[in-house]
Amino acid sequence: MLYGVMMMQNGSYTKEISIDRGTKTDSFDMPLMHTHECHELYFLLSGQRRYLIGPDIYDVSAGNVVLIPAGQLHRTTMRDAKGHTRYVVYFHEDHIRDFIRLIGQDTFDHLLGGGCIQLPGNQVQLVSELLRKMEQEQKHNAPFARAVLKTQLQELLLCLLRFSSARGQAGSGSAAKIQEVTHYICENYSTEISLADAAKLAFMEKTYFSKCFKNLTGFGFQEYLTRIRIQAAQHLLQDSTASIGEIAERCGFSGSNYFGDVFRRCTGLSPTEYRGKYRG
Repeated sequence: MLYGVMMMQNGSYTKEISIDRGTKTDSFDMPLMHTHECHELYFLLSGQRRYLIGPDIYDVSAGNVVLIPAGQLHRTTMRDAKGHTRYVVYFHEDHIRDFIRLIGQDTFDHLLGGGCIQLPGNQVQLVSELLRKMEQEQKHNAPFARAVLKTQLQELLLCLLRFSSARGQAGSGSAAKIQEVTHYICENYSTEISLADAAKLAFMEKTYFSKCFKNLTGFGFQEYLTRIRIQAAQHLLQDSTASIGEIAERCGFSGSNYFGDVFRRCTGLSPTEYRGKYRG
């Protein structure tokens, strides 16, 4: 897949709460911008990372939590070459339906859409310990493990809810300008957007803009624009009865044949095949 837009359709992450602790001892960039059908909670134990979630860029430090809603394009890249250690939890709303009823769907959606949460120092250890207990519960699979994991996940989310107003982002200067461009792309992908247009929007010279965009997002400008357009097309193929030609036009592609070629390179399926496979 040339552009590598991956969809975790009907994967194991949707069946059970899944927790994974991983360590990279050197530099590591996630190779693909992708989505999951489940929600993702990412807790950085050590090191520094950069997260691109849709149009938002977050510089993530040890003790920060990143929340990624189901279906949201995202990718993590390095901020230094020293390695990192992290926990990742995958879960579906069905796992915590009672919890969502308790706090309210709007509150839960607001928490999930929070991006990066900067925990106060005295809460970092609490979250670390909760995740360690979840990891052990999953590993040993003792009696009532599913019930225990659900309870632990609810406690973890409540802890994050208390501090969800402490948000982190990439900062000012070039990072803020690039983020303005990514937001513009996500809102205007159906229109023609050139590299020159984007550089002008960021008040940068084209070559310098290209370097900054790649450094901060992990993608070339055109590659990122294509990913956003393909994601929009995937949603329309699943949720609308629009023709392939209409979808191509609405997503900013110059024609249905070109759209079909790019879509197949990105997903491994033609638009028609994708619609037949994933339409509910």
